Formats: sequence, structure tokens, C-alpha cells
Amino acid sequence: MKKIDKISRIIKGEEVNTIASTFWRHFYNFENDVKLLLDALISFQKKYKWDFVKINTRASYHIEGWGCFYDYFKNSKPKRLTYPIKKVSDWKKINPLKLSEPVLQEHLKLAEIIKGEFKDEVPVIFTIFLPIEIAARICGNRFLFKQYLNDYPEYIERALENIIVTFSQFAKEIIKRGIDGIFLATKCAEQNYLSEEEFRKWHINYDKKFLDVIDLKDKILILHVCGKEIRLNEMLDYEVKILHWDSTDSSNPALEEIYNKAISKVIMGGISNKQMQELSVKANLINIENIMLKKRWILSAECVLEPPFNEELLTVISGML
Repeated sequence: MKKIDKISRIIKGEEVNTIASTFWRHFYNFENDVKLLLDALISFQKKYKWDFVKINTRASYHIEGWGCFYDYFKNSKPKRLTYPIKKVSDWKKINPLKLSEPVLQEHLKLAEIIKGEFKDEVPVIFTIFLPIEIAARICGNRFLFKQYLNDYPEYIERALENIIVTFSQFAKEIIKRGIDGIFLATKCAEQNYLSEEEFRKWHINYDKKFLDVIDLKDKILILHVCGKEIRLNEMLDYEVKILHWDSTDSSNPALEEIYNKAISKVIMGGISNKQMQELSVKANLINIENIMLKKRWILSAECVLEPPFNEELLTVISGML
């Protein structure tokens, strides 16, 4: 069975003969060189043969067009050099970007080549952050951003609308290039970050505006909610196919809790980087067996793989697919 057919059956709620799984990682030393990153991403997929490819590019691609610059180091996270919001009036500079913006063109081409490599055999998913996550990163400081939300809401409203214009166009174009779906990610959904009212106004409201504009309900949309004490239960009505979060953290909803609530959605996750790094392969496999769901489940880590990578475990899981 083609992996694209396997994922389609899982989304429909059907049983498949083997577990489904995917993992992804950063290649920090290659992320500023399209050719090297292409080779690394394609080689990673060919080595492990995951059930779908999540194109993991540099996260800063979302904000570089507005004047955010980073310094990249070998095998370590990039360091921010500058960001555009230094005073409140700088929010007026956050205008819609054109698709001709070099950083967007670079990533459209990257996505097109990777999809061309795997054709209709394997689903290929591209990451786009949700609007509030992009705005927070443009600001450069999440808690300063929250202060802007409270003190200058009209500036943030305008910026969020222009972010939606930019990335809705980008999302539609990337689908035209053959990509099968979008990994919609946020770190702004922790309970200690926004109040319930703020969360509804700034997160849910603009998320749904973005989802309405892109109108990609037939594609593989994945909602990834990063962090602890997350408000995932308030996001279960999003029109996405797959939900992904850290179900191993005791402050977050458990895997089965969301599985039983979101009966029309696929649940993704189940193990953590910490478990993968600290437990033996045998112990990890026992853990996977204990959490295994018969339908609507894709095994994955809680987020991007973090070094040191347990290559032995990844190889064993790959052999189970």
C-alpha cells in the first residue's frame, strides 16, 4: 500500500495493517543552503521511510521578509541578530508580503522539489505557523508582544490581518506546487500566557480567519500545539484532520482523552524525546505497545526530534511500518 493511501485510510477512521509513524528533525548546519537542506531532508526520509514527510525548514522563514535576521551555527539553534519591532509604531511596517519575496520563493521551490522526489507515494506536509505565533516571533519577545496586545490592540489587529494575507497566499501556492497538507503550529496556547478571553480574541479568532481564507479542508491539515498546560480542548473544533501535542506531559490532555473527544480526528504523538533518549529500545517499544490505538493514530514524538538521536529506536520503528 502506498503511504499516501495508508494515511488516507487512517484519516477516514479505518484500520491499517501496521502502525503509522513519522518523525522530523532540524538540520541547522544546512538550513541556509537549499541544496544541502534538500539532500538532508530527502536522505532522512529515504533512510527511515516514514508514513509522511514533514518538511522541517528554518522556523525563521516566516519572519525574515519583515526584517528578522539570524546567525546560523553548525548543529545548534540559530541566534537572532535583529527584529523589526523596536517601538510600537514599528508594527505599521508589517504589511503583506508578496510571493515574490525571496525567502518565500526559496521555500516554495524547496517544497516543490521534495514533493517531486516522492511524487504520489508519500504525503508531504509543509509547516506554517498560526498568525499569532508569527506575530509573536516578529516582536522578538513573547511577553513584550503580550503587552502590545493589551496596550495597542489596533496595531496587532492590523499586523495579524496582514500576516493572514501573506500566508494564506503562500499556503494556497504551496498546495498548487503539489504539497499534500500543512502543519499548523503554535506556542501561544499555554494557559499561563493568554487569559481565556485573550485566547479567544487573539488566537482562536485569527486562527479560524486563516483557516477560512485558505479553505483547504480537503487537504491534510495538522494542528500542532506546543508547550505545557495547553488549551487544546478549546481548539478541538478546528477544521483540521490531525491533532498533535505533547500528550506525555502530565499538564496536558492525555492521548486517550482527546482520542475519545475528537472522534472525527486523527491523534498524533505518544512518546517524548526524553523517553526516546533515556529509555532502552525495549522499554520504548513496551511503552509504544501500551499506548497503541487501533484507529486514528500516528506515532510521533511530542515535537521535533532533539539530539542526541536514538537512531537504533528510529530504525526499529521504521521496520514496523
